[in-house]
Amino acid sequence: MNPPMPGPLKAARIILFVTAGLVGVSLVMSLLSLFFLLGAPEQEQRRLLAESGTDLGEILLRFALGLLSAVALATAGVLLPKGGRRAHLLARLLVGGAALVTIVGAVLTDRAAAMVVLSPLVVLILLQLRASHEWFVETERT
Repeated sequence: MNPPMPGPLKAARIILFVTAGLVGVSLVMSLLSLFFLLGAPEQEQRRLLAESGTDLGEILLRFALGLLSAVALATAGVLLPKGGRRAHLLARLLVGGAALVTIVGAVLTDRAAAMVVLSPLVVLILLQLRASHEWFVETERT
């Protein structure tokens, strides 16, 4: 049995799940909007897209990148309690990848979600703290 997780790792897990959940809610809303858009007559689709300043490709790109980010963040949150160096490395890679995907999405679509960019960076800092590192090393041995 692993020793109890230190506070920074508990905070990191909470941030990961909250962020993944908020991205998930955003994805559901995007999916509903997409269904509404695709169900509208073609002329109405063009009008709605023109008013929103976007196109169907951008909507699909944002959805795909958001889904990738949410899955990566949730997976990292699930991996953390396992402990060990492998979980530490995978969590850092997943969180860093989610941050990178979010930044790329913001650059490509000109729409930034500050919380979704900042929370993975905060989690990466929490994963690198001494207490976190020591816990991962200790759980490698148990």
